Parts: sequence; structure tokens; C-alpha cells
Amino acid sequence: MDDTTKRKLSVNIREINKNLMRIAEEKLSTKELVKMEFDAIRALIDDCEKLAVK
Repeated sequence: MDDTTKRKLSVNIREINKNLMRIAEEKLSTKELVKMEFDAIRALIDDCEKLAVK
């Protein structure tokens, strides 16, 4: 894996962790916001998967 891919993967992982922490710390107050956050996490995971298998 090249350095650019590693960097992108690292950024995506940090974003996923940050999003999960927001949910765990109950900083999101409505179900809609939590759903939106999980959708964003799924998209980040998909991006990470594409980068990893590229």
C-alpha cells in the first residue's frame, strides 16, 4: 500500500472513531442525527474498504 493510500485510510479511521465517540458520549440528541451519523460512518467504512483492497 502506498503512502497516499495509508494516509487516506488513517484519516477515514480517525473520522470513524470521532463519530463513534460522539454517539457513545450521547452528544447527538435525536434519532435522526444518530442515523445520519451511522450513515456517514458506513460511507467512511466503504471508503476505507475500497482503499484497503485497491
